[in-house]
Parts: sequence; C-alpha cells; structure tokens
Amino acid sequence: MAERRMISKSISVSEKVNSMSLFARLLFTWMIPHTDDFGRLPGSPMKVRALVVPMADEGKEDVEQAIREMVGRQIIQWYEVDGKQYIQFENFDKHQTGLHKRTKSHFPAPEEGSPVICQSDSGKVRESLGGSEKIPHEQNRNERNGKDTEQNQRRTEGNTEPKITDGWSVDSASKTGDVLQRIEQHFIQRRGLGTIPSASDIQSMQNLLDDGFTFEEIRQGIDHAFEHYKPKYKKDGIKHFAYCETVIRALNAKKQSEVNSCAVSEEFIGRNHKAHPAAEIGNGYYDQFPGLFGN
Repeated sequence: MAERRMISKSISVSEKVNSMSLFARLLFTWMIPHTDDFGRLPGSPMKVRALVVPMADEGKEDVEQAIREMVGRQIIQWYEVDGKQYIQFENFDKHQTGLHKRTKSHFPAPEEGSPVICQSDSGKVRESLGGSEKIPHEQNRNERNGKDTEQNQRRTEGNTEPKITDGWSVDSASKTGDVLQRIEQHFIQRRGLGTIPSASDIQSMQNLLDDGFTFEEIRQGIDHAFEHYKPKYKKDGIKHFAYCETVIRALNAKKQSEVNSCAVSEEFIGRNHKAHPAAEIGNGYYDQFPGLFGN
C-alpha cells in the first residue's frame, strides 16, 4: 500500500466538497493518504479520529458528523460488514496513479455489506446540509461541550452512571481509544520509522483488541517481534504491524498450549495416584521414621 496519495486541484472548486463544514473538508482531504489501493479505510468514527486527526480538538462525535456530511454529498460510501464500519471513496481510481500494481484490498468492498446510513437517512442529511447550514459546525460542538459539562457536574454531585451511546459507554469507548493510541505509540517507537501507522496497521491493532488481547500482551508481543527479528538483508526491518500481530497471536497460542498441556499432565498424575493402591497403603507409613525420608 502506498504511503502517499494524489490530491487533484479540482478539489478546490468542487461544489460538493466546498458545501461542507470546514472540519468536514479538512477530514475528507486528510483521509485520502490513509486509504488503501482501492480507496478504502476503517470507517468507525473513533478509528478515523485516531488514524487521521489524532491531534485535533474535535472528538468522535465531530468526526461522525463530518462523515455524515460526506455521505450526504455522495463523495464517500459509509458501510458495515460483519459489525465493522468502513469508508469507500467515490471516483478514487479517477484521481490516483499507479493503481495497476495493486493486488487485493485490505478491507471488504461496499457490495459485501450494508450502508451505515440508509438511503432515506442519507437523503435527509443532504436536505439538511444542502444549502447554507442553519447551525454552524463550531456551534454544534460548543452545544455538545456545554451538555457534557452539565453531565459531568451532575456526575460529581452523585450520579456516577456513565452515559450510554449505541450500547457502549462513553468511558469504555474512550478507554479503548486510549489503549489503541498507546499501542500505536509503542509500535512507532520500536519501528523508528514514520510517525503515523497505516490504515492496515490500525486495523491489525483493533483486531487484537476485539479478540480480547490486553495492552500488556500486545506490548510484550511487539517487543518480542522486534527483539527476535532476523533480517534477510541488511536494510530489512519490520515495517507493518501485521508482522507483530502474527507474532502476538503465535505467542498467545504457545502460552495456551503450555497451560493446557500442564493441566492435562496434572489431571493424568492425579488420576493415576488415586488409582494406585500402594499409594493409599503407604499413606502414614513413613511417618514412623521421622527425618529419614525427609518427613
């Protein structure tokens, strides 16, 4: 997958792009370098924020609103496959070069899933955002920040229950995002190359978290991968997290195998010990000789 993408100068005069809010325009442009060779990238607002604008003041809700604006302008497809969200850029092939070298996408195609926003919802988004926006994007965010402040005040006054959104608590969602960022930082530090993981790197990290791996297990696996890597050529190195993911899963499988083997051995020894009549006869016999047999 390429580390950079082409941005056509036609984007400057695109009516669809320029009719969006300022942050949506920025996010749309910055997402382009993070696409794979088929114009796709992870579509979860939390993942998009962590991947594309990790240092921005805007939060997950702002990113989601911006994605909805893009869907309303029909410049991206936002879809879901097996419970995971993805984004597909429209007319991606038209503006990119060197795509004849591509092989297989890192992410499923839109045809394999269903839209996150159904056609009727997308129409409502286009209608509400089609002309001048009634409420500026910055004002929307300020209103949400005001609501968050009120909720935090109520929480400190005795209401300790976290806010729930779409079946996930905000606290758990932000915690997952923090863990993902810690994994990114540790991987970049060990790799010593570049400052931002690719879309496929983020997806590999998220796959491990989805499968129940802890940060410590992932961190130890990353360290193990880099410490035991044997390059074939002098300039070889670990460039993608997929290699680390393979190592982490292999270490976990080995650990589970050792645990299962130990459990089977203990069960076997215990079963044979109980079945041996001599063992029961000998119980207490050697107590007659204190100190002789180490008793």
